[in-house]
Amino acid sequence: MATESNIETLTTHWRALNEEVIWLHGRWKLYRQLYGTGPERIDLLNECAGSFFHVIQIVLMNDVQLTLSKLADRAETPQQRNLTLQTLVNDVAGLGETLQEEQVSKAYGSYRQNCAAVIRRRHKQLAHFDKATLLNDDTSPLPGPSRQEIEDCLRVLRHFMNAVAVLIGEPHVAYGSVIMGDDGDSLVYWLAQGRRYAAMVHEGAIAWDDFRSHSKYADLPSQISIDEESLE
Repeated sequence: MATESNIETLTTHWRALNEEVIWLHGRWKLYRQLYGTGPERIDLLNECAGSFFHVIQIVLMNDVQLTLSKLADRAETPQQRNLTLQTLVNDVAGLGETLQEEQVSKAYGSYRQNCAAVIRRRHKQLAHFDKATLLNDDTSPLPGPSRQEIEDCLRVLRHFMNAVAVLIGEPHVAYGSVIMGDDGDSLVYWLAQGRRYAAMVHEGAIAWDDFRSHSKYADLPSQISIDEESLE
């Protein structure tokens, strides 16, 4: 039978992981806003700072995968104890409710199954430099991640977290609707404004250094390379 101490432990662990899962969805939202909307947005990023946004794309995707894989870690390893989804599974088992334990364990199994490729990438590429992978000698090459793969991982993660939330009286969390004040859409808006400014300079409608009349922009680069054809 569940004791107050068991429920309190489960609640503490769930709330800590809940914060991580919320921000994981926040970072994925940024990725989708920048790279998963359409070709016009990709073109804008490439025109403004293609190399920079290429790096950001890789960093965001790797970070999301690392977090997904860390959530799938074992609760205990020879080196340390971890706070992971398996920790919550073990906590639920301590409640002594067979049906609840079976439901949460099934959801956890589904999560690890959906994240199998992500976990493999972590061990061979993201967290370690597997020699065969790095030298392209692996007999079973590691496929790159897709947005759909990540979406599937997040979907089962949401199901798991909310299945545990019910047991501790927490409300359903709409992880997929996380709100961020200044997000990828905000950045794209200002990039579009900047491109229009560059176009006006190209048209002779405004001085190229007009923005320098505002002192807070005085330390910006004096000149950048602009593809004038893209402004026409």
